[in-house]
Amino acid sequence: MIFCPPTQRGLRGTDGCGDGSFGAPRGDRLHRGLDVLAEPGDAIHAACSGTVTKLGFCYADDLSYRYVQITHNTLPIVARLLYVLPDVDVGQAVAIGDVVGTAQDIAKRYGNGMKNHCHLELQAVDNAVLMGKGHRIGAEAWVNPCLLLEA
Repeated sequence: MIFCPPTQRGLRGTDGCGDGSFGAPRGDRLHRGLDVLAEPGDAIHAACSGTVTKLGFCYADDLSYRYVQITHNTLPIVARLLYVLPDVDVGQAVAIGDVVGTAQDIAKRYGNGMKNHCHLELQAVDNAVLMGKGHRIGAEAWVNPCLLLEA
């Protein structure tokens, strides 16, 4: 297994705010991740083995929403887990499945129409992967499909 989902709750699917699949329409852009259901306070697990390389903020206008970025230990890919209150530090080594934080309540930002979830985003860090540096990669092709059962 190269990547694992951050929870075992299944995929967000479609809700009142749209679809959580990679490539789903978002106005004039496409969704660049895969949304996996997560209730506020759920443990969020590392999507891959590697090193925590960034603890960031999801939105410039609201610094309460955070993300954890893990650089894969052998592939030139980073995994970002959004809407996660971090329990790790930059530079920390993590193994696939380790707890890296807790799920945040995104309904506070988007309302009750959106199911709470963790957004898993995979991104190439150099030109050797698929379409080049910075390109987002559909997680469905890289995550163990047995772990992504519809809830």
